[in-house]
Amino acid sequence: MTEQVEAGNGDYFIPGGIWSEEECFKSIDADQKFYLDEANRLVILFDEYEVAPGSMGTPRFVIDEQARSGILTL
Repeated sequence: MTEQVEAGNGDYFIPGGIWSEEECFKSIDADQKFYLDEANRLVILFDEYEVAPGSMGTPRFVIDEQARSGILTL
Protein backbone atom coordinates (compact mmCIF):
# COMPACT_ATOMS: atom_id res chain seq x y z
CA MET A 1 0.00 0.00 0.00
CA THR A 2 2.77 2.42 0.95
CA GLU A 3 4.62 1.80 -2.32
CA GLN A 4 1.49 2.50 -4.35
CA VAL A 5 0.72 5.69 -2.41
CA GLU A 6 4.30 6.96 -2.76
CA ALA A 7 4.23 6.21 -6.51
CA GLY A 8 0.93 8.11 -6.87
CA ASN A 9 -0.91 4.91 -7.84
CA GLY A 10 -3.23 4.55 -4.88
CA ASP A 11 -4.83 6.12 -1.86
CA TYR A 12 -5.01 3.81 1.13
CA PHE A 13 -5.83 4.30 4.79
CA ILE A 14 -2.23 4.16 6.03
CA PRO A 15 -0.33 6.19 8.63
CA GLY A 16 1.34 9.38 7.49
CA GLY A 17 -1.42 10.55 5.20
CA ILE A 18 -4.61 12.49 5.74
CA TRP A 19 -6.38 9.63 7.54
CA SER A 20 -6.83 9.55 11.31
CA GLU A 21 -5.11 6.80 13.30
CA GLU A 22 -8.48 5.08 13.87
CA GLU A 23 -9.10 4.93 10.10
CA CYS A 24 -5.68 3.52 9.22
CA PHE A 25 -5.07 -0.06 8.14
CA LYS A 26 -3.26 -1.93 10.91
CA SER A 27 -3.20 -5.63 10.04
CA ILE A 28 -4.75 -8.40 8.01
CA ASP A 29 -7.67 -10.05 9.81
CA ALA A 30 -7.55 -13.74 10.72
CA ASP A 31 -10.54 -14.28 8.39
CA GLN A 32 -9.23 -12.07 5.55
CA LYS A 33 -10.45 -13.02 2.08
CA PHE A 34 -7.81 -14.53 -0.19
CA TYR A 35 -7.31 -16.93 -3.07
CA LEU A 36 -4.53 -18.54 -5.08
CA ASP A 37 -4.51 -17.33 -8.68
CA GLU A 38 -3.76 -19.37 -11.80
CA ALA A 39 -0.01 -18.99 -11.13
CA ASN A 40 -0.45 -20.17 -7.50
CA ARG A 41 0.24 -16.67 -6.19
CA LEU A 42 -1.46 -15.60 -2.98
CA VAL A 43 -3.94 -12.76 -3.58
CA ILE A 44 -5.33 -10.86 -0.57
CA LEU A 45 -8.72 -9.16 -1.09
CA PHE A 46 -10.25 -6.23 0.75
CA ASP A 47 -13.84 -5.04 0.63
CA GLU A 48 -14.69 -1.59 -0.69
CA TYR A 49 -13.94 1.07 1.99
CA GLU A 50 -12.03 -1.45 4.15
CA VAL A 51 -8.53 -0.09 3.45
CA ALA A 52 -9.17 2.70 0.94
CA PRO A 53 -11.76 5.21 -0.24
CA GLY A 54 -14.56 3.85 -2.40
CA SER A 55 -12.88 5.29 -5.50
CA MET A 56 -10.25 2.53 -5.15
CA GLY A 57 -12.91 -0.17 -5.56
CA THR A 58 -12.11 -3.53 -3.98
CA PRO A 59 -8.32 -3.57 -3.50
CA ARG A 60 -6.39 -6.77 -4.01
CA PHE A 61 -2.72 -7.45 -3.54
CA VAL A 62 -0.61 -10.21 -5.02
CA ILE A 63 1.90 -11.45 -2.44
CA ASP A 64 5.13 -12.53 -4.08
CA GLU A 65 6.53 -15.99 -3.43
CA GLN A 66 9.48 -14.74 -1.42
CA ALA A 67 7.22 -12.83 1.00
CA ARG A 68 4.95 -15.83 1.58
CA SER A 69 7.61 -18.54 1.64
CA GLY A 70 7.50 -18.96 5.42
CA ILE A 71 3.73 -18.84 5.82
CA LEU A 72 2.18 -20.88 3.00
CA THR A 73 3.03 -24.21 1.46
CA LEU A 74 1.37 -25.64 -1.62
